Amino acid sequence: MNYYKLIRFPELSSNFLTAIQFFKEVLPVGILGAYILNVQKVSLKSPFIFKHFYPVHTLDDQVAFDLLTAIRLKKHVEIHLFTRMKKISKSFLPIKLLVSSQSGRRYVMGRTAGSHNFTSFRLDHIESVKVLGIDENFDQVVAEFKDALPYFWSNMNGNFKTSTFRMQIRIDEYRETYLIDRIKREGRSGKLTKIGPNLFEYEIKLFDLTGIKPFLRTFIGRIVKMEASRKDFVTSFLKEVSLMYEFYEEEH
Repeated sequence: MNYYKLIRFPELSSNFLTAIQFFKEVLPVGILGAYILNVQKVSLKSPFIFKHFYPVHTLDDQVAFDLLTAIRLKKHVEIHLFTRMKKISKSFLPIKLLVSSQSGRRYVMGRTAGSHNFTSFRLDHIESVKVLGIDENFDQVVAEFKDALPYFWSNMNGNFKTSTFRMQIRIDEYRETYLIDRIKREGRSGKLTKIGPNLFEYEIKLFDLTGIKPFLRTFIGRIVKMEASRKDFVTSFLKEVSLMYEFYEEEH
């Protein structure tokens, strides 16, 4: 008769566990790493814990590396883009790589040759990057971008003329403090001001108000008043809400 038993799992040093915590996000090590961490009796705080992890973008890593190299060296590049009809090339000065916290998509922000506006390109739309010469105006363009950044919400293309938006919302300031904290946390460059009992005003200036619409939809039922310097914005938003109501009425 044969007897079998599981051997005692070896105790691992904290440095070894930290390495596993890093590599557990990489296939195929991830499966083994997750199992090893599950059987450990100690709980270590780790800097390698990701709320959102997007391994699907691995194919873009060479493009990201070339763009980051150009940014570090203050050089402009030639980017080759995919389009539905054909491939096109653009002379471009990359400034910063950004990652959407909603979709995980990666973008490069910068300025195309001959333009005074900033623009962005999705990394998965770029086939390749050719690093060219040093751009003498790089530091000045970076400074201009930093000044403009507070006025972006999501869309980073188009006419860079600011529009002002204000809304009044009802929040129970004693029972719903989490909403006040959320607006301060997610409202970006906007300002939240208490204007009455359980009544607050949120104000923000943006280049393009369109990107803020998903944020505003989360306050439907609380909004008391809305106004914008771009007159068609409020009308457009209310029309979209009306169409949404009609859709749900048809469903029920």
